[in-house]
Amino acid sequence: MLFDASESTPSGERRVLVKLARRYNHVVHRAVADAGLAPQLLEDPMQLPGGWVMVKMQLLDGWQKLTKGDVRPGSAEGEELEAAATAIIASMHAVRVQDKGVVHGDCRPNNIMFRYVLSEIVASRFAYVSMQFCSLFQTEGSKECL
Repeated sequence: MLFDASESTPSGERRVLVKLARRYNHVVHRAVADAGLAPQLLEDPMQLPGGWVMVKMQLLDGWQKLTKGDVRPGSAEGEELEAAATAIIASMHAVRVQDKGVVHGDCRPNNIMFRYVLSEIVASRFAYVSMQFCSLFQTEGSKECL
């Protein structure tokens, strides 16, 4: 569950993105955000009653979920979106955390956001907003997810 929220800070009000989940891999999220592929976490996840975790992150203002694009399958724009989304998935798989690779585990369009830059869609303008099912894996001789 994602929510666009406002919070008061010493420097004024700011809009943030809040995700509620049963689990969340903030270590992977920080690494992916440092690579420019996800919004920055604003603080460590907070454990809530009932087994929920609240994750507060940078709001990607002006971005939209991939599923909300006005894209018709088979169109030139649809092919451009698909190529850019494929490129960001490949970029995320190249991220390393403690010498381990990253497995997203939920690469649905709903977890990918994009924005137009000068009427173009490019891979660097995509970001993941959910690391709920992310894991790390050994790349050398092991197929075990950690």
